[in-house]
Amino acid sequence: MKKILIAGLCILGFVLWVTVPIFPAAIPTEETSAQRDRFQKATVKKITFAWTANASGVATGATTYYYSGETKRIVFIPGTGTGKPSALYDVTITDDDSVDILDGDGADLSSAATVQLRPDTKDMAAIAEARLTCTVSNAGSGKTGTVIIYLR
Repeated sequence: MKKILIAGLCILGFVLWVTVPIFPAAIPTEETSAQRDRFQKATVKKITFAWTANASGVATGATTYYYSGETKRIVFIPGTGTGKPSALYDVTITDDDSVDILDGDGADLSSAATVQLRPDTKDMAAIAEARLTCTVSNAGSGKTGTVIIYLR
């Protein structure tokens, strides 16, 4: 009976260990748009970071693949309801050289509205064979959001 109790506690401990998030997460989803028609292949790449901040209000995550191209648009979507980040939260997206491709334009973002950066309103960075790391700070404990990067 004692062995069964110990085995049950071990299994319960393992299940809790696997399901309780310990580290902040900004999990990237890496997509390439589907073919538009039989003559023209889409060249826009879409990288989505869905993030949840830890108790310190920080989340980070990196792409698996390397990317090259011009940044065409970056979208910051704050969470809603109880997941809404703190006002003036910050996002940086760094390349392999630790350079923020947003050039500081991800600072003090709105927690109430979606924010977009486009080439006609901001200088946009070029990326050359780099993995991208998204870091969110000052968001608040357990807060959520999404960052979408469009490259060509």
